[in-house]
Amino acid sequence: MLDGFTGGGTGTANIAEGGWSGVNLTSTDAMIKSLEMENTGGTVTVKATGVNRAEEVFPGLMPVNIMNSVWQNGQNNTESTNPGIAFLSRATDSRYVAPGDAARQINGAAQIAVAAGTQAVTLQAVDAITGALDICR
Repeated sequence: MLDGFTGGGTGTANIAEGGWSGVNLTSTDAMIKSLEMENTGGTVTVKATGVNRAEEVFPGLMPVNIMNSVWQNGQNNTESTNPGIAFLSRATDSRYVAPGDAARQINGAAQIAVAAGTQAVTLQAVDAITGALDICR
C-alpha cells in the first residue's frame, strides 16, 4: 500500500504533518482512485480521497449503480458483515481476485441471483396452483 515507506526503528513513522498523497500511495482496490495519508498527533491514517466509477474500471459490468453507491458512500469493506458488500469489495481487490476476472465474477454472481429469483417465483406459482386445486376438491 505504501510504496517506499519505512517506519522508524522504534515502531514510529517519520511522516511530516499533513500526510502523503499521490504516487507514494496505492490501493489493491480497483475502485479507489486516490488515497491520502495523514499524520495527526502521531496517529497515521490512510483514507480514500477519490473513487472510480465502476463502468470505467470494469467495462461490461452489470450492477454499476450498486457498485458506485457502495464506494461513494464509503461502505466498501472486505470484512463487512453484509455478505453482498464483502463479496463486491473482495471482487474488486487484487488480493482476492485477479483484476481481469473481477467483472466476470461480479456479473456471474448477479446472474445467479436473477436465476435463483426466477426459480423461487416459479415454485411459488406452482404452489399457488396446487393450493387452488386442493381447495377445489
